Amino acid sequence: MNQPKDVHYPAQDLLGHYVVVTAGGTREPIDPVRFIGNRSSGTMGFALVDAAHARGARVTLISTVSPPGGKRRTAQRLSYDCRQMHENF
Repeated sequence: MNQPKDVHYPAQDLLGHYVVVTAGGTREPIDPVRFIGNRSSGTMGFALVDAAHARGARVTLISTVSPPGGKRRTAQRLSYDCRQMHENF
């Protein structure tokens, strides 16, 4: 079977690189009952993960929301927790 000639295969220019991406909104507690948060869906972060992976990178996703397709993630809720995870990489 002949392959189409206009199919784009991504360059593997990130082979050997390790990428950490954070995605999703966070909740910052004000007191035991209230919090300040945002409703970020994480869509841009998930797209960055897919693009980096397609280009050959090893990727870790630190996210506060579940990514589509059940991809592996490290779940965090607070920005402080995300920062601590990021500093560990």
